[in-house]
Amino acid sequence: RDIYTLARSSFFADDTRVGTSDADETAFLHTEKLLLVDGDGRLRGGYNGTQPHAVDQLIADLRALGVRVVLN
Repeated sequence: RDIYTLARSSFFADDTRVGTSDADETAFLHTEKLLLVDGDGRLRGGYNGTQPHAVDQLIADLRALGVRVVLN
């Protein structure tokens, strides 16, 4: 629930066409966009999750922030 609230209030990931209430977890806009938010809640990047080069950039940015990335 916290993630849905944060996404709606800070990153505008809501869509009134898919639900009528903030309590309705289906009222959430799902897109190909990936957002990198640091531990202080700052937006550090936006990426198109369907583009391999954008995902590679996300991984590089995570590593630049000191996040250990393990790929399977």
